Parts: sequence; structure tokens; C-alpha cells
Amino acid sequence: MTRQQNSVPSEITPENIGQYIYERMAENNGNTYESLGKEFGLSGQAARGRARRYQNNNNLATVRYSREVAQINGAMHEEPFERPESLWKRALEKQERNDQRLEWKRQRRIIFEDGPVVLIFMADLHLGSAGTDYRSIDYDMAIINNLAEHGVNVAVVLLGDMLDNFIVGRLRDLRMNQSPFLTIEEWGLVDYALERLAPFIVGSVAGNHDNWSWAVSGIDILKQRHDRISPGILYDPLELTFMLQVGEFECRVMCRHKWRGTSMFNPTHGLEHGHHKLGRQFDIGVAAHTHRGGLAREFANGKSIPGHALICGSYKKDDSYALANGYPPPLDISAVAAVIDTDGIAFSTSRLDVIGRFVSGV
Repeated sequence: MTRQQNSVPSEITPENIGQYIYERMAENNGNTYESLGKEFGLSGQAARGRARRYQNNNNLATVRYSREVAQINGAMHEEPFERPESLWKRALEKQERNDQRLEWKRQRRIIFEDGPVVLIFMADLHLGSAGTDYRSIDYDMAIINNLAEHGVNVAVVLLGDMLDNFIVGRLRDLRMNQSPFLTIEEWGLVDYALERLAPFIVGSVAGNHDNWSWAVSGIDILKQRHDRISPGILYDPLELTFMLQVGEFECRVMCRHKWRGTSMFNPTHGLEHGHHKLGRQFDIGVAAHTHRGGLAREFANGKSIPGHALICGSYKKDDSYALANGYPPPLDISAVAAVIDTDGIAFSTSRLDVIGRFVSGV
């Protein structure tokens, strides 16, 4: 648009006010007919008329501004928002649901009418890794099946890191250089392992490798697998605590993939220290993650009989990460177990292969 470059007259008269308003509007700097009209005691409609008259008399192009001619629906100042009292009500509802969830977790229980019960803990399978000992997994699964075939109550709890799942940060470089399987294929191996163990699984807690999928996508893929393959078990992505009842005997079991607290002199220090924290009392505590080999130990837990601290070993026997960081080679033992009868916890052990000697009928 071409506009006249006349300067604003020093004195505004009825003859030049139309020109003045027209040129001020053409500047497109936020002026409106209402604001310019107020300068001269005119209404917005009158100011518009003076400018249009000047425009028509001088055969000038029409100046059309969207803010003047457009009808805008849904402007930002009309946006609906949730009132603070409604937000507070929703927060209270969420708290109520969370309280219900916490109570539900406190009520988790596994019941056997009689014993003995062989509770086997497996972790750190790292399926898909070239360094995983798949023959050892087959061997331990054969022991589980053999116990069951001889009428023993055998139950399995998984403690996470079912696969490598190198999908985060610098670990993606390991996938490029070391992983013989795609991530989707690793989950296929997990499916197969869960299908074989499904008749025996009673509980599962995820490990850090499993939870990387959760962290990246917000989807708990391991939980989805259990929902499809082993529904009805106890599950938690972080910490699985439950009461185990065998006949009239009851004991509390706490399973975490990782525990805080380490000691070069006591491998189960984190577990034993965890027992003394508020809300961390248990009779059987189980850990994984360290890849140091399966271990089962008794410890003083403030009761008349000792508690049991168990550490699952890893089935990943050849670990370049451990080698690069100078970690000692792990023990060959992977799965660990506790034997519970109607009169209490009989013993815990890192030797699945000898349990049958002490359980009748095997």
C-alpha cells in the first residue's frame, strides 16, 4: 500500500483531522479508532468516519487491520482454567487413591496350606547378552521342575534385570558394539523364560535394566509381560514386600533389586542395615544387582530366631563392564533359596542342587 508522506499538521482542524487519523492508523502501531477519537473528543465511530472520508476523497487504498475487522473466538484471555479449589479437591482425591494403594501393598500375602515351601529367587538373567550362561538357566529351571514333579511346593520370585535393554545414554553404544540381539529380540527371550517359569512364579520386582523402558517411554514393559504370561502374581517395579504364610507360620519377605549400603567385609551389609530402618523389618531379605554370586546368610534381626539375608548371583558370567572396571569374577552360583515349613524358616541356601536331599520325596 502506498500512503502519502505528509507530516502531521501542527494544528489539527476539522479539515485535516481525517488525514491525521488515517495516517496514524496506517502506522499500525496499536492505534485504534477509539483511542484516536478520544484525543479529539470523538467516538470511535466518528473517528472512523473522518478517516474514511479523507480516504475516499483522496482515492486512497483501504486500510484494513485484522484486530479491527476480524471476529476472534477463543482468545487467550477467554481460555478456561481449573479453579484453585477444584485443583485442591483433585489433589485430595489423588491422595485418597494413593493411600488405598499403599494399604493394598501392605496386605500382599502368599499362602500355602502346608509345607515345606521352597522359595527360589532368580535375578540378573540379562537375556540377550553374549555373556549370559544360558545353560545355567536351563539347569536351574530343571531343578525347579524336578522339585515340583516330586510334589514339593516350589515358588519362584524374580528380582529383575531380565534383559540387557541397552537403550539409554552411553549404553546405546554397547548395543552397537556388543549386543548380539535387537531389543525386541531380547524381550522375546524374556517371554520364553517367563513362559517356562510361569507355573511357579509368585512374585516379581523389576531391576534397573528393566525399568529403563519405563524411564524412556513411561510404559512398564515387564509388567505388561507378566500381565500376559503370568497374571495374578505379585509385582512391583521397585520393592516387593509380602507376608508368606505356610500353615500357621508367617514371615515377612522383602525383595529389592538394589539395596543401599555396602561393605567390603560383609556382602549382605545393605540388607542387614536395611532391616533396621523404619518400615524395613523383614524375616527374609533378598537382593541382586551386584553380580558377585549367590549367597545366603543368617543375621541377627532382633528376634529370638535369626533373619535371612540372600543375594542373587548373576547369570551374566562374561561381563565386559565388570572387566573394564576391575571387578572380581563372580561365583558360579546364581539362584538362591529359602526353605520354609509350618514351624518356621528351616534354612536358606545358595545351593539349589542340594535342596532335594532335605525335602522329603525328592
